[in-house]
Amino acid sequence: NFKTDSARTSLETTARQAQITDVALAEQAAQTERSTRFAYLQLIVAIQNRSVAQQNLDVANASLKNTRARVEVGVTAPADIVDAEASVASNEEALIVAEGAIESAMDQLRQLIFDPARPDYWTVRIQPTDAVTLQPREINVEAAVQKAMTDRTDLITARSHDPIDQPGG
Repeated sequence: NFKTDSARTSLETTARQAQITDVALAEQAAQTERSTRFAYLQLIVAIQNRSVAQQNLDVANASLKNTRARVEVGVTAPADIVDAEASVASNEEALIVAEGAIESAMDQLRQLIFDPARPDYWTVRIQPTDAVTLQPREINVEAAVQKAMTDRTDLITARSHDPIDQPGG
């Protein structure tokens, strides 16, 4: 009773190939989802960093204005203006870098969610609508482990290669 005909062997092989293809597709979908979520969060972070850089530039400009006023009344040495101007220039550079980071993050997200054949592919602007909030969450470890044991594609793949889990094994 160890013999099988070629039709049954072919059917079993086809079923296994279908299962492997399904797992590979699920794994690719999960990876794409992770990449898209990460790119979206990177865009949010880049926008927030630009806001901080703008605030720093505003403070540096106010400091430069105050330093010039103190030099005019003779309270501060004129050399202090150079330090304040250097701070403004440094903060202007940081703002430019932050704006470049936004464009880079937008490009990465654009590549994941839009069709490159779209005519406005490189000009479409992406405006995140979600805010990042950090809140502690309760995690049911038992349920998480159970979900991982049944849903993780790497474990499903490993089980499909294990003869113990095979029919008739």
